[in-house]
Amino acid sequence: ASSIRAAYEGLIASTVRYQGDEVDFRVSLTDRKKTSVDTLTELTVPNNKNKLIRVGQFAQVETLEDVLVINHYDGDRSVTIYGEVDTALNTSAKINSKLKETFAPIVKAYPDMRMEFGGEEKDTEEAMQSLAVAFVLALIGIYFTLVILFNSFSQPFLVMSAIPFTFTGIVFAFYLRDMAFGFVAIIGLIGLTGIVVNNSLIMISFMNTIRDREGVSIDSIAKAAKQRLRPIILTTLTTAAGLFPTAYGFGGNNAFLVPMINAIAWGLVFASIITLFLVPSLYIVHHSIRLKLKGSASWITGSSH
Repeated sequence: ASSIRAAYEGLIASTVRYQGDEVDFRVSLTDRKKTSVDTLTELTVPNNKNKLIRVGQFAQVETLEDVLVINHYDGDRSVTIYGEVDTALNTSAKINSKLKETFAPIVKAYPDMRMEFGGEEKDTEEAMQSLAVAFVLALIGIYFTLVILFNSFSQPFLVMSAIPFTFTGIVFAFYLRDMAFGFVAIIGLIGLTGIVVNNSLIMISFMNTIRDREGVSIDSIAKAAKQRLRPIILTTLTTAAGLFPTAYGFGGNNAFLVPMINAIAWGLVFASIITLFLVPSLYIVHHSIRLKLKGSASWITGSSH
């Protein structure tokens, strides 16, 4: 073995000093000889009697194809496949989804095999987790801000009630446009939560004013909702009118901004419509529950109480 290693890796035959540095002279086969099978079979190595014999006398040399490196991941053999996505034609999320469908029968046939996706999908998953934490913190911050504003622990839930319905509008819009709901869209969603509560905040605040002045009734709540209808619709339309040109690529299509703008625009439109019907209804239910908790037998009717 040492003889073969010496032939292929070489041996230091001499060392000389040149300009203050030691330079080694290594003797080995030429590169052309190293790639020849005949060279290996013709090499002579000493046997147990110190007689030189050719490698071809006791070994058969064959040329086979094999991998040069065996990669491992968590102790298991692994194969890594890299690819670049042309974002103008497709998205990594859609490609990975298709790959999962393609490899599903293989994974099922070989239970010990596992497939993991890295790159943009892994980065997106990590970012999603961070955004989920940010979203929860944003909701908590909005809630306690409203608690201070209304001096109530229950009314902030009325203001924030439109937020879940915002998701419905966004999902519906993205489904119609066949868009992937990704990282950038979620950033728009988080920003939208702060915008959506504005309409509900105005509505609840005005209803509280009507309540203090006239009491709570279906008529008074309908009156408050009617008076806030015009401002809410106008602010929503002006905001949407400024966002939709970017959302639909008028004047240029920005692949980064489009998902975020779509999430904000359609979420705002849908939430504003829901606010006009949902918030007044919840306000009446909220007031009825408060009366019951106070032991009152009063029910809200068409007249003031």
